[in-house]
Amino acid sequence: MKKLKGIGLLLIANILIFITLSISFTVLSEMILPAFGIDLRGSIAQQDLLWAFVIGFGGAFISLAFSKQMARAFIDCTQITEPRTQAERLVFDTVQKISEKLNISMPEVWIYESPDPNAFATGPTRNNSMVAVSTGLLNNLNEGEVRAVLAHEMGHVYNGDMFTTTVLAGLMNTFVYFISRFIYRQVAERNEALGFGVYIVLQIVLSVLAMIPISWWSRRREFAADRFAANTVGK
Repeated sequence: MKKLKGIGLLLIANILIFITLSISFTVLSEMILPAFGIDLRGSIAQQDLLWAFVIGFGGAFISLAFSKQMARAFIDCTQITEPRTQAERLVFDTVQKISEKLNISMPEVWIYESPDPNAFATGPTRNNSMVAVSTGLLNNLNEGEVRAVLAHEMGHVYNGDMFTTTVLAGLMNTFVYFISRFIYRQVAERNEALGFGVYIVLQIVLSVLAMIPISWWSRRREFAADRFAANTVGK
């Protein structure tokens, strides 16, 4: 089954936002400001680790804060507030019942058009989240299977998987930024244009490599969500 996961969307957004922030900051501090007689390169270099934390975690938490908005922009979905069909009622009632059982705010419920049986959850906190399912999932799975999938996604919400994944992504961003800036400075001392090119390549390559430990963590959270679903649906 081809899966579209909220965690996957979050990580893609994190990479795009982080790379944009880090490259923009480098262009501003290393090129634009010095051109106007404002040279902060020395002081910034002395505090590269601090800036690495600011930009690394800043990019990660920006993607988390706007995760619901970005998910809705990425897919064409419709929010269900008053179910009108049996399928909509099944999804809405299941999410509502699990939320009440867990004593958390009910996530927004969305349905989107797709022939693939997919579902995902996203949002900055367990009390500010959304759950979305595809029409393909509703058309191809029976009621028990739909409930199990929804319980799995609610497991991500309840366990705070978006937040913990964001913290790990922020840590990886910090290492990527710090290492990239360190190598950039060594190369830029001899050739600034080459150094900037190396910096961009390092940002992309290291960000992709940083996905390895994040993917490992994400897989562990998938297993935890499976266990949560089994316990929830089985009761």
